[in-house]
Amino acid sequence: MSLGGSAVSLGITAFLVTGTAGLMLRGHRQRRGPGPAILCSAALPLILFQPSLLVAQKNDEIAYMRDHTVLWNTQAATWIGSLTVMFAALWNGSVDKKIMAYREKRRVSARKETRDSAGRNDNEDCGD
Repeated sequence: MSLGGSAVSLGITAFLVTGTAGLMLRGHRQRRGPGPAILCSAALPLILFQPSLLVAQKNDEIAYMRDHTVLWNTQAATWIGSLTVMFAALWNGSVDKKIMAYREKRRVSARKETRDSAGRNDNEDCGD
């Protein structure tokens, strides 16, 4: 009995998501803690649900693609899992801090431009 491409894709997907969680856990004390790795690990069953069903269907154990409700729900679960891993990666990379720093920098420069256009001198504004 040959499992074919579905079993290979299941194995590759499991390896990649587990590896992602492991890399997020490595050196987590210097970054955002273990939260992103835990979130990525929690998404693993959601991501592996559809490939597991494809392997079972390939072996004639189930026929889930005939029921559109089940098909759409498994696809939704896979998408939710994928978006959860993406959120965990962004959290792990401290993207929120980088966005907030960028916004603060733009806000300060806009405030400075407003003061300059009002005819104030930079030397008058000590402390900003």
